Amino acid sequence: FAVTRNMWELPQGIQHGTLDLMLISPVNAQFYSSTRWVRPEMVFTLIGGLVVAIVGLAQGRGMPSAGQLLQVLILLASGLVLIGCISMAIAYLAFWMTNTGALIQFFSNEVLGAGRYPVSFFPLVFRVMLTLLVPLAFAVTFPAQAITQGISWWVVVAAVAFAAVAVWLL
Repeated sequence: FAVTRNMWELPQGIQHGTLDLMLISPVNAQFYSSTRWVRPEMVFTLIGGLVVAIVGLAQGRGMPSAGQLLQVLILLASGLVLIGCISMAIAYLAFWMTNTGALIQFFSNEVLGAGRYPVSFFPLVFRVMLTLLVPLAFAVTFPAQAITQGISWWVVVAAVAFAAVAVWLL
């Protein structure tokens, strides 16, 4: 993920006092703290993933319809916003906790690592958690399902609404 370094840097900025400079800058502090350190080299990872997806679709059952592509784009954008909001909410815990490193590392490695598998792989309790609590399903499973099998538009609307609420709450 291109902005995960921000999760690590924000708590350190709070502890060392460097966040104060960001707060008095004439920019939106939340946006700046979320996107201050971006890894542009991750574009190549994105391009590689797109090439693999296109080749796989072309060799498989064919290219998806325009509606499916629209669903995938909306779900990916909503999932990215949701994961970003959850990530920064965990980083914001540094205002109240003295050491959030272990929590951030657990979230980055273990929880986001669960996104390697479809949500249907997990028992029902974990499916609910990975859909509502840590919305990996909106970032990984639902876009893959939309492009391969199709998905109901209500899921797409729910993803956009969920992302809007997450942004509003954060």
